[in-house]
Amino acid sequence: MSVSPTLERKLCAALEAKNLDAVLAALDSVTRWLDDDPKAHQVLGVPSIIMGPDQGLTARLTVAYLGDRPRELHAWTRTLLSHDHSSIRGIGVMMLPDLYPYRPKFVVAQLLRFADDANWIMRENAGSAAGRVLNDHFDGLYPVMERWTRHKSENVRRAVVIATMQAFDRRRPQPERAKPLLRLHDALVSDRAEYVRVNLGPFAIGAMILPHYPEATLKRLHQWARRRDEAARWNVAMVWTSAGARKYAESGIGLLAQLAADERRFVWRAVASGMVKLARARPDVCRPVIAAWSRDSKRAHVAEVVRKYI
Repeated sequence: MSVSPTLERKLCAALEAKNLDAVLAALDSVTRWLDDDPKAHQVLGVPSIIMGPDQGLTARLTVAYLGDRPRELHAWTRTLLSHDHSSIRGIGVMMLPDLYPYRPKFVVAQLLRFADDANWIMRENAGSAAGRVLNDHFDGLYPVMERWTRHKSENVRRAVVIATMQAFDRRRPQPERAKPLLRLHDALVSDRAEYVRVNLGPFAIGAMILPHYPEATLKRLHQWARRRDEAARWNVAMVWTSAGARKYAESGIGLLAQLAADERRFVWRAVASGMVKLARARPDVCRPVIAAWSRDSKRAHVAEVVRKYI
């Protein structure tokens, strides 16, 4: 979906005139608003940035025009964050990372506010914005993320999970970040809240952290698998449902074999889900293991479920 040329011209003219009302009017005249129902279309386990191209363009242009004038950037961001419509507030949220160097306390307070917002669109954008700040100012924001892992709201704890998915540079290795990021996950891996859990193992760890930091992540997964806590074991198993984890199938099979003997349905069904995904991608490695499980009284029921779906 492309940005309207008309919108870009109107935005540039309004920004040059330093007229925020004109910016909002330009956006309102051409954009298709995102759903403003706080609960509409919420997808529990698919973290994403909920920002249309018009909103994204507005955030980028506004920051480009005001980035060297922090007082004005602060004032405009505050106005956007207080707007009645979530799509406008979302623009303000996505500008917060650019404001952080000048107003870190304000930015952290706003990220926390919107991470626990009733509107799921705002929560998504706040988690994404927190990830940008964490990536660009790792040492400064990391203690905040540690505190958030203990927050009473599962929405805020889940925002930490989303932030960790963006807290590294995909263009170059940053091995020094592996242990700190995994410490944040260690604080959340036993979290019982579904909203936290379904974004941690399958997405944050399996899709992002494991492919970038395989050695450190596999070591931590083995530690978590030795816990008796079922949420931790569920997360370890669900890592292997992610496409990003399939490169490490041999390691995954070893962990899944260990967890497959867990008698708790919550755990062994997650094991079955992980093995199904791995078996579809790596049948040469998985089929002999599944056959061995079928002859094992402790794992036969897991093998039976897996065979139904491959």
